[in-house]
Amino acid sequence: MQTVPSNTYYKALYALLNVFILYIPINSYFEISAFLSGDLLSWTEVRSPIYVKLFKDLFLVCSLFLTVKYVTAIFNKKLAVFNMFAIFFVLSILISIAFVKIEVVFLGIRAYWAILLIFVGFVYNKLDLKKISTSLMLVFLVHLTLQLIEMVYAPPIFSGKLFGLNVRNPGVFMVPGIGGAFALLCYYVFNQIKNKVFQYLAIVSLILSNSTIGLLIFLAYLLFVIIKKIRYWYLLIPLILACVALVILNLGVITGRGSYVWISAFSRVGILVETFSNLNNFLFGNGLGIATSGAFLYKVSNAIIPDNTFAGIYLNVGFIGLILMILIYFQIFTTVPTLLALMYFGYGSSQLIFEMSPVIQLLMIFLGVYIFKRPPSFQPRWWVLQKNNNKTRKLP
Repeated sequence: MQTVPSNTYYKALYALLNVFILYIPINSYFEISAFLSGDLLSWTEVRSPIYVKLFKDLFLVCSLFLTVKYVTAIFNKKLAVFNMFAIFFVLSILISIAFVKIEVVFLGIRAYWAILLIFVGFVYNKLDLKKISTSLMLVFLVHLTLQLIEMVYAPPIFSGKLFGLNVRNPGVFMVPGIGGAFALLCYYVFNQIKNKVFQYLAIVSLILSNSTIGLLIFLAYLLFVIIKKIRYWYLLIPLILACVALVILNLGVITGRGSYVWISAFSRVGILVETFSNLNNFLFGNGLGIATSGAFLYKVSNAIIPDNTFAGIYLNVGFIGLILMILIYFQIFTTVPTLLALMYFGYGSSQLIFEMSPVIQLLMIFLGVYIFKRPPSFQPRWWVLQKNNNKTRKLP
């Protein structure tokens, strides 16, 4: 079988990606309309017809269909950990069916199958971001405009107000955290295509979303960029640690969320402690699907939203799956561009990253591209030693 997609297949994927990007505002249209009219009481309410939500699943199926012809390409040592996770996941499905309702297992499959898009990106590793940039700009402008409208007119469902304006504005998404992730992803793409104006607008959008983890990811990214330019960066470690401590201690003030930042943080820590102190079903978890937002929203018995990908994996598929996911994190953090790596690590540590639709679909494809081959502009991590003329030196 062939391992390199033809131009026709690339064109088909570009068309599919552009349609998916243009669909993003529709994904939460009904919820956002209710939100702006004051008719939505909680972000957990589902107002969209099921066919609207199923479109992203159709996108995944079509993307995988375009990849089937080149499936032998995924049998690559760079994807060894991903392949092992996929095999173990299938095994977990078969085991879970024995003691969990089939519809709950299906919710678990649907919650995690976005990770398969890494294989799509790996196969279509010559993806040209310019081919999808126009659609992304249009959707981004819609998103930013809606954020500005929400800041002035929307009811304060997600947080309080500051100077009469909403502090957190989700835009075309139903969760401000996903809105922040979208802003970061847009910033990365606009940076790659060298569009400074849209880069700055992406930063504005991130601030309007007021996603705590999104802001921390961006600050960490800026720190990495600065450190890479300093030859003797380690001399600044005391200053860096002091600045990090100052930011953390004043997160409530910086984000305008007050004590809620710490309430949210400690609740997540509490969930982690409770999750990993429970050794029941250590090997295969509590059953695939139990720890997903879908199961929680449909009020499945014993369902939980762990707000952390590691805890979610442990509860759904057990300790072995957790170890494989940690290895996946390590590979991503050491091989892909810094901002994308920080996004995967940051959002994965603070929520169920594979359920961050429809942003996660694009992120997975981008990760797959860069796992296959580093882009020309990619620089190794600043702590990595690089060989030059048979000598080893530290990167500046």
